[in-house]
Amino acid sequence: MWLSLSNEAFSAWHRPATYLFLIFAQVVWPVWIPLAMMLLEKDRWRRQILYTLLGLGLLLSAQTIYCLTFYSVDSRIAAYHIQYALDFPPTWMVILAITYGIVTVFSTFLSTVRWMWVLGIPIALSYLVTRILFADYVLSVWCFFAAIISVAVVYVLAGMRKT
Repeated sequence: MWLSLSNEAFSAWHRPATYLFLIFAQVVWPVWIPLAMMLLEKDRWRRQILYTLLGLGLLLSAQTIYCLTFYSVDSRIAAYHIQYALDFPPTWMVILAITYGIVTVFSTFLSTVRWMWVLGIPIALSYLVTRILFADYVLSVWCFFAAIISVAVVYVLAGMRKT
């Protein structure tokens, strides 16, 4: 993404890289997180709630695919960050943001898997910090934090192996 925006030799990759990132971050992730939590969950009641969150994530992903298909999308470097300009209807942006948080963040707190909160707390805190300090760059900055936080996944998986 950075190369396509900052180096003319890679400019042909700008649109494909933008859409690839958005598809992964906004379409795959809201399904992947509740699905992973549901598959790990042993408690029937919680698994049922995670199943519902998975359905919500699928609806969110479908709506995002619709918006990515029929509304303009662009990205650019601004203030040392990648800024994604999504020309989705404002009401949908609010609904998508709230639903995204519920299915991706809340799923980790719902899990009975030992140490899953080690993943959930930094994800939730990094979202709040990103929303407050980097409001115009939430997509790129929060994903940057998520990449760093992914180290916590190793910690959680190591804890699961011990049990």
